[in-house]
Amino acid sequence: MSVSSDIVRRFVEPFFLNVAAGLVAAAIITIVTLCLWRSGRLKKVFNCILSKIPRLKGRIWTISWKELQIGSKELLKKIQEGKIDNTRLFSGDKKTEKNKLYDELNKPFKPTVIFTPCCRGATIANAMFDTQNDRLPIYVGIRITNPKSASNDSTTKKAYKQLHDLSTGPDPCWLEVSTEKHVHFIPNQLIKLLKQNPHEKLLVLDDYASSGNSQKLISKTIKNKAKLRMSEIRTASFVVDRAAADHGHVHFWWKLNEGRRHEFYFPWGKAV
Repeated sequence: MSVSSDIVRRFVEPFFLNVAAGLVAAAIITIVTLCLWRSGRLKKVFNCILSKIPRLKGRIWTISWKELQIGSKELLKKIQEGKIDNTRLFSGDKKTEKNKLYDELNKPFKPTVIFTPCCRGATIANAMFDTQNDRLPIYVGIRITNPKSASNDSTTKKAYKQLHDLSTGPDPCWLEVSTEKHVHFIPNQLIKLLKQNPHEKLLVLDDYASSGNSQKLISKTIKNKAKLRMSEIRTASFVVDRAAADHGHVHFWWKLNEGRRHEFYFPWGKAV
């Protein structure tokens, strides 16, 4: 055997075999990764890994039941005392002596009835008043994904149709309000209560607000249907994103998510 053939056998052939094996392995890994990413499983694994790394753990904040109870009490105190975040709600030109909303929100507000778009907000409401003698009536709505954004979800479409049918007719059970992301159903009994008792103070409360569009539309709809004055309605959320605060759609909050630096997890799951 010649020297050149020996070199090829010992060095060149193993090199190209290793390169080929590496390319095949890389292709397999890429295909598997794409499949897992499209199925959503890889994201769950990635979030799980992040939660285990101390250096990155600060970006994921889990709210415990104890923090929920403490934060709910602090949020209620803010609402009752009219302590708004001026730097967010009324910055620059928005803060003027003639701004009626600014003047109203700085006044003490004692809610007498609460509406929550879903059961998550009702949990916050219960934590607010669980140590007080006077328990307020809490009206809970139904929130489902907008069927227009869930075109292939037959379950969502079926649920929407059932609720939509109950929202029409001479004596509807629900008042329907739609955003791009969700469809909200407000119990018509709440509207009747507010009309019959013109001095009720309504608090629209949720656990999390990203843009605040839902709370803005819900509160505006209830306000118009029940003919409430500005002084008789407030919006609040346990956690808000910066957009909801800057747009002024939510009046009070316990924790502000600055620039989405955290992913918030409530005891019942991720904030959505």
